[in-house]
Amino acid sequence: MRILRPFTRRRAVAGLALLACLTPFGLAGCGGGGTASRRAAAAALAEDSSFWPDPDVKSSQLYLVLTPDPQAAQGPDAFTGIDAAVNGEGERYGAVRQRVRTVPNGYKVDFTLDFADLPHPAFSPEALAPMLKGLSDEGWALAQGAKLGVLVRGDATLLPQGEHLRLTGLVPLAIADRWDGVIVDLIARRAYTKDQFFGALGDSMTPDVQVRIVTKNDEGGKKWLLTRGNPRFGLPDLEIRGVDDAGVEAARARLLAAQRRLHVEGPAGAPPEPCTGPKGSYDGACRRVD
Repeated sequence: MRILRPFTRRRAVAGLALLACLTPFGLAGCGGGGTASRRAAAAALAEDSSFWPDPDVKSSQLYLVLTPDPQAAQGPDAFTGIDAAVNGEGERYGAVRQRVRTVPNGYKVDFTLDFADLPHPAFSPEALAPMLKGLSDEGWALAQGAKLGVLVRGDATLLPQGEHLRLTGLVPLAIADRWDGVIVDLIARRAYTKDQFFGALGDSMTPDVQVRIVTKNDEGGKKWLLTRGNPRFGLPDLEIRGVDDAGVEAARARLLAAQRRLHVEGPAGAPPEPCTGPKGSYDGACRRVD
C-alpha cells in the first residue's frame, strides 16, 4: 500500500456497492455522564483548532476511530465486516440501513482508511480535547488509552436529506464495534462512544444536527466564527472574521441567518466572496459573510 505523509502509516481504499431501497425504521441512542460535564466545562475554554491532517485532501465526511488495538481494521476480514455493515447485515446495522428511504441502483459508499500509530502529532491531545469533551467516563478512558487512530474519509454521492451520512457512518461504526473504539467526527467536531454513534445514525441528518458553528481566536485579539459541516450537503461553509468580544452574539446571529438562507436557496444562496483563512482552516469550500 502507498505510504502517505505526514500522518499516515498505511492506507486502504474501497467502494462498497449497496443493495436496493429500504423502508424507514427507528433507533434508540445512548448518553454519557459522570465527570463528563466537568470535563466539558474545562474543555469549552479551549478554542477549536484547525484540524485537517492533510489539507490537500478534502472529504465530505471525516471520522477518526481511536482504538486500543494496534492492528484494527486491517486485512480482508476487516473489509468483509465493513461491507456487511454498510449493506445492513445484522440487526444493528440493518436498523440504520432501514432509515434510508432510497438507495439508487449501483450506489456506492466510497471510503479511504488511513492509519496512524498513537501518540502522533497529527492527533495530539490538545487538538482532540475540545472534541472529546462530551464523552462519558468510559469513552474518555478508551480515547486516552488508544494505540491506533483509524482515519475514515468518505466521499459518497449526496442523497436527499443527508442519507449518505447515515450509510458512510456505518464504516466507522463497524470499526468501533469490532475493535472497541471511540468515534470522533472531525468535521462536526464531536466524539461518540460506539453506542452513542449508533444512536446518532438513527437521528435526523439535517444541517441543524450535522453542522456546527465554532469560534477560533483571530488576529489582533478578535474572534473568528466558522461553520463546519456544510460540505456534507454539497454547500460551502461560512465564516465571519475580526469580531470583538462584545459583538460575538450578534455575529453568531448573522451567521445563523446566512446558514439558514444557504440551506433554503442552495448554492445560489452562498455569499460571493471566498473565506480568507490560511490553508488547512476549512473542511472544503468556504464563503465569507459580510
